[in-house]
Amino acid sequence: MHCELCLSEHAADARCPHPPHRHRPSSHHHGTTQPHGQVHLSSNPWNLRVHRPQGLHTHGVDIDRGGLFLSCEEPFPPLFTRLELTLHLAGEDFSCTGEVVRHVDAAHARTWGSTSGIGVQLLPAPPRLRELLSRARAAPLTSP
Repeated sequence: MHCELCLSEHAADARCPHPPHRHRPSSHHHGTTQPHGQVHLSSNPWNLRVHRPQGLHTHGVDIDRGGLFLSCEEPFPPLFTRLELTLHLAGEDFSCTGEVVRHVDAAHARTWGSTSGIGVQLLPAPPRLRELLSRARAAPLTSP
């Protein structure tokens, strides 16, 4: 199988022979990505919907300390654009706002061995969402 994480060929159940690159959405690591960036973390599926701006379609999501990296194609929303998001995590929906703080265009993604997309900083989130995001960050990816 072709691994999108290390960009090499190896068995799906084999460990990647190369260390993961920064900025590569972990949803590509032998997990599955569904519409709206849904991936399966442990036994809890979660997904993300971007309500504004309309037309931004994600094909992978990575949770990091300060927010999310959304794998998507250009054109990207301008930096500092506010995004209205709904995260579905552990059976709960959370409406939140994020701000675009980084662009990784296709040329940079190729250079870094990652995917193109945008970095989104979540603006203050409710404590329950912060707790669930923290748990999701620590959970390994599994296939459904």
